[in-house]
Amino acid sequence: SFAKNKTHDVSRCTLVIKNTYGCLPARDKFTEYHQKREVDTATIDALKHFPVHFAAIDATWSLDGPLGYKEGFDVVRDEDGRILNTGNIHRTDTVIGGRDLLAVERVGMLKMGLDPAEDSRFYGQAVEAFGERDFEWVGDTCTYEEWLNIGEATCLQLDIGEELGVMAHFFGESMAHVDPVLFPPYKTTWVRKVMHTVGRYFFVRKVRGRKGIRVVPRCHGPVDCRDC
Repeated sequence: SFAKNKTHDVSRCTLVIKNTYGCLPARDKFTEYHQKREVDTATIDALKHFPVHFAAIDATWSLDGPLGYKEGFDVVRDEDGRILNTGNIHRTDTVIGGRDLLAVERVGMLKMGLDPAEDSRFYGQAVEAFGERDFEWVGDTCTYEEWLNIGEATCLQLDIGEELGVMAHFFGESMAHVDPVLFPPYKTTWVRKVMHTVGRYFFVRKVRGRKGIRVVPRCHGPVDCRDC
């Protein structure tokens, strides 16, 4: 499971566990796994039959805040090529990898300043299904600087909204798949700026920095590296 480093308005974050949700077979995933069933339960059920043998998180560039996985890398330019809006791109210069899916997920969440036991149903259900093993964290243990997580209010609203049947499906798909030709992105408006400011207080949780590092032992050659 190779995942990008992003926040998510349903599960707080979408890392190596939720990344496998994309492999589920139903064509209409929203109806099948968000309304008829619960998305976290369906994902863990699939992992029981199709286990992951290696997991990695690409956090060189990350996406945080309430629209972490929606705004993405949308860079809006004017006719002269000048940048008007860079979305919510966040430089974090990190790559996390390992053979233990849960260990990689846990480290990814801790780097975001999240509590794996409290902030993700995916992780909790994975622990119940597969057990939690000790692991060695080698590398930078600091939280990401100026990282914005999604607050509980946002996740609760989306969880309730998913049960609204056809309306939830229509609005969810409409917002997720906007035609850039018919509805081109524009420079950030004053309304968006106001909502962004309000959202930081009610729907976003800023992470308190946590410092610490365990440095990888230095290797002197390709043979030695395999033992480090």
